[in-house]
Amino acid sequence: MSKKEKSASQIFGDLTDSQKILRAVDIAQLGEDIGQRIDFLLKRFKKDKALSEILSTILTGYGAPKETTSSNNLSSKTKKSLKDLYYMMSYDFPGFIQELKKLKISSVQENEIDKKLCKTGSGLDKVIKKYKQTAKTLLIGRNPDDTKQNQLAFSLKLFKAIFCNQRDKQTVDKMIKSQPLHPAMRFCLVVMWHSFAEIGWLIWHKKLIENLKQENDQGKTIKYIAGGTDIFQLIESGI
Repeated sequence: MSKKEKSASQIFGDLTDSQKILRAVDIAQLGEDIGQRIDFLLKRFKKDKALSEILSTILTGYGAPKETTSSNNLSSKTKKSLKDLYYMMSYDFPGFIQELKKLKISSVQENEIDKKLCKTGSGLDKVIKKYKQTAKTLLIGRNPDDTKQNQLAFSLKLFKAIFCNQRDKQTVDKMIKSQPLHPAMRFCLVVMWHSFAEIGWLIWHKKLIENLKQENDQGKTIKYIAGGTDIFQLIESGI
């Protein structure tokens, strides 16, 4: 390296480690082996009171005993309900929203709690934290990158349902007009904001990088107008 040349770490610093290229995932697959998934969540949240309580709310909402310690203690109906929930997170937006209502994650009571909190100094932060924790409870992976992949994949599903898919318009209208569904809308908006704005700017989609590399190799010019340090992944990928 000449005196005029600089290493990636000199230019981008710690961002060389925090920036990621992640692949697309299907959230429904989290429910493939639902017994194993439940045991993973129970073990993972054993020392996390907040997430453990959210998981308990979901499981008891599906008929599980309050002090569940293993998937072996759960009925096949409870397991199927949670498996179906993961499927709906990928393929049935109206169904998923109704499940939030059924589990009382979205209700008139929760809406009143949110409204009262938002009138206090740090209340909005508490509301945001609550919905981030709810999403994390469902989407947490084996490691931080898996969790981010799950969050981004789910957020993309939410974005398409709320802003793009005509077939989901009726559900979105209900979420806007119906107070019992206002918490469900807050949940969706918090999840998307967290994924796209808070962590998403550091992450590139693997398929996008591959497509850009193909265009580059064909001699085409790639114009990157965002202008951030996340351009490191383009350079690193030979674009």
